[in-house]
Amino acid sequence: MFAPFPGLRFDPAIVGDVAAATSPPYDVIDAALRAELEASSPYNMAHILLPDEADP
Repeated sequence: MFAPFPGLRFDPAIVGDVAAATSPPYDVIDAALRAELEASSPYNMAHILLPDEADP
């Protein structure tokens, strides 16, 4: 059974251009694209999807 949950949305007043905060799926992001995405916005999803270090 699934319970409803509230959706999360970027606040344009904080994020600015919402397009700069989105990213493609994690499994298609290479190192060059990751650097580009992370540089585009401190709110880009690549910061969350791709950790800086591997899990121990």
